[in-house]
Amino acid sequence: VHHTRTIGKTLNRARTYEQFLYYHVLIRADELVWDGHPIFQPVLIQHASPDEFVRYGRNLEMVVLAAPRERLLEDATALCGARDEPIHLASGDLGIPSAAAREFRDALLEVARRARRSPSILLDARHLEALGRRIEQSLVEFLVERIGARDAGPPPPGTRRNTVRHAQHYLHDAGSRRVTVAELCRAVGVSRRTLEYA
Repeated sequence: VHHTRTIGKTLNRARTYEQFLYYHVLIRADELVWDGHPIFQPVLIQHASPDEFVRYGRNLEMVVLAAPRERLLEDATALCGARDEPIHLASGDLGIPSAAAREFRDALLEVARRARRSPSILLDARHLEALGRRIEQSLVEFLVERIGARDAGPPPPGTRRNTVRHAQHYLHDAGSRRVTVAELCRAVGVSRRTLEYA
């Protein structure tokens, strides 16, 4: 996570890399031009493919997140259920955000607010772990929404019982180890919605 603040005019050329998903959340800017396109009310900017971009800003403040692409998409796909087609995420200004996008944006802004108020929290492992969990969870929820769950409806009772039994066995075998919902979905072989129905 990077918190950037500039004074006056800036011109930035940056390359993004395939192994990461990049998200930019604008806190303030007198002016912002992204790859030649003016952005007047940016909410959340997503870079989902490796490329180079040029950003021009005036009195700019933003939070930028580089997140591990493969693991996050695996988690999101596990929560959505099996997919036949590849996942394509758009790049650019995502416009008016959904509830999941707002939660993700707010999690990133909270990091910036806390760091500005008390920089020492960034040296506290407990605070960092809690902030990291919130960012990761909200980003996966956001990706799940972008990919889309594809369950038609509740599974039949026999399937629900089997799903619960498999989930219980997996959690029992895990002992005190923390198990994410995405990991549990992968282990049982169902989507989050199917697991919740069960």
